[in-house]
Amino acid sequence: MARRKNVKRIDPRYFLNESMDNKRKDLLDLLSDLDITSEKKEAFKSRIKDAEDEDKLEDLESEMWPSGS
Repeated sequence: MARRKNVKRIDPRYFLNESMDNKRKDLLDLLSDLDITSEKKEAFKSRIKDAEDEDKLEDLESEMWPSGS
């Protein structure tokens, strides 16, 4: 079936940052629930805010779990 000429499409690049913001928010919520020292929490918060991509956020999430046990 042929595409119509005047169909409006949403460019998915507009939503790339949204997933990063959601991931950051989830990690900050998780951080507030963990039982760790305030110095470690502040260090994690700054690393979460400075993370450039989703892979770095996932690495931070895996680092947070053992430190909270």
